[in-house]
Amino acid sequence: MPVWRPATVASVEATPEWQAWLERSLRRRRTTLEALAETEDVDFRARVEAVSAAIEAEGGAPRDKE
Repeated sequence: MPVWRPATVASVEATPEWQAWLERSLRRRRTTLEALAETEDVDFRARVEAVSAAIEAEGGAPRDKE
């Protein structure tokens, strides 16, 4: 399994191409980032928070938190 540096992930996620892919993916799954963030799946939430913390530590933009 490839492991990417948080800075690499953050820079790719900032591109218009990745943003367009994310929009299509969410539309196809009929969900939103907000709905995914509100999941009660403890393992999923832990992974999201770990990734967000790593990206922020590398100087990436923090994710919106509600």
